[in-house]
Amino acid sequence: MAIFGAKHAFPEGFDPFFTDIQTVYDEIGAGVGSWPPPPPQLTNTALMNEAVDSGHFRIVDRRLHVWPVTYDADGYIRLLDTFANHIVMEPSKRAHLYGGQSPAGWWALRGSSVPYSPLSMAA
Repeated sequence: MAIFGAKHAFPEGFDPFFTDIQTVYDEIGAGVGSWPPPPPQLTNTALMNEAVDSGHFRIVDRRLHVWPVTYDADGYIRLLDTFANHIVMEPSKRAHLYGGQSPAGWWALRGSSVPYSPLSMAA
């Protein structure tokens, strides 16, 4: 059995875009609080321990994989639109976050791509 988890990961040296965008999230009341987040770490540790504690499984290996994914501004907006906190976000807040004038908004002002290191996966 494999237990898999995926989270945002901001390894050392991550793109400063993500620090800069936090001010916009703060403006709309959707800030994450503590920034930057901790370095990538294994996910689902409690679930793995629960499986071992059942007596039916043992941990053979734990792996952490972090890799960057680069999106253009429109693609990044499409990605954000899949996250629950963005789906339920008030339309006016989402419009402010996304720049209001175009689908990619001010995100496009920083260049043609957003280097996003979203995935920290443990199996």
